[in-house]
Amino acid sequence: MARIADMLLNPGACYDYNGQRLTYPDIRLVYWCGGNPFHHHQNLARLREAIEFGQVGEFVGRRIGEYSRGMAQRLGIAAAVLLAGTVLLLDEALAGMDPLAARDLRHRLAAYAATGRLVFVASHELGTIERLATRVLVLSHGRLVSDVSTAALLNE
Repeated sequence: MARIADMLLNPGACYDYNGQRLTYPDIRLVYWCGGNPFHHHQNLARLREAIEFGQVGEFVGRRIGEYSRGMAQRLGIAAAVLLAGTVLLLDEALAGMDPLAARDLRHRLAAYAATGRLVFVASHELGTIERLATRVLVLSHGRLVSDVSTAALLNE
């Protein structure tokens, strides 16, 4: 995650890694840390989209401390959707969700991606990736070791 943070803070910058001089991609991505992204948001259509996507409408106004783990996860996903541009980056997105909520989120993420936006999900759960992803990137010690379609990976 440190490299991702560096990439977001320093797009196009050079860095040294394993004796090589590499360059971060010139990525344009909105990120958020801390605060309340829902408070006084300027774009009410985006706010409604995020609340609907995360299915958190019935919980608006409740203290986050009252949320279950799965509900807090849905709130975080709604915040990510609110702040995302064309790239939605999620880490262990289905963690803490019951099976029905996880299935529903998989369908919503697929629909979101079908609008032309990139949904990037990091997960250690291969079952999640199998049901969600169209492409799989496998990393080992920070290095890309495989980049294949999900169908090709399942046939290996």
